[in-house]
Order: sequence, then C-alpha cells, then structure tokens
Amino acid sequence: MLNPEVRTATGGRLTSPDLWFDDVALAVMVHSKEHHLIGDDWERTITSDADLSIAGAAVIGIAPTTISRDPASALRRVEQAYAAARSRPRTTNIVVTPRRF
Repeated sequence: MLNPEVRTATGGRLTSPDLWFDDVALAVMVHSKEHHLIGDDWERTITSDADLSIAGAAVIGIAPTTISRDPASALRRVEQAYAAARSRPRTTNIVVTPRRF
C-alpha cells in the first residue's frame, strides 16, 4: 500500500509510511534531504519513524537517490527487509487502512 493510514490497535495514530507491506508489517520510508533537512524536519522525521518500530513494525529507510541511481540495490534492500520481517510473527498492534487518493 502507498501512504496508508496506520493506527495502533487501540486507535492511536502512527506515521504513514511511503510503502507498506501489511502481511509482514513492513514500512518503507523514503527520506530525501530536499524534503526533510530543513530546520527541525530531519530530527522530526527520525523521531516519527520510531513510533512504527515501537508499535512492532519493521522499518527500512531508503534515500530517493538510491532508488534513482541504483534501483536494483534499493529493491534488494526492500526484499531483504521483507524476508526478515516474514521470519517473525506479524504484530497485532497495528491496523492499516488504504488511503484513498
């Protein structure tokens, strides 16, 4: 899912990842310097990713430059993260709803 709405099982709002694999509770976060390096944005971005991890999701960060310069490497990292996430039980603490665009 792209940019889904993510909540805890009790209804608490969590950070919306750029890409979500619900079967394994894997969040892919694409963080660019252009959009996240102004003022306190970088610190806020890093801090906000933690809520997904604390709730039990696996989280992987990828830079857009990696995606554009070496897409095979970016895909391989996501596949590796997916395989690692699949090796553990999926958390029941996260409820995801597809976002309507």
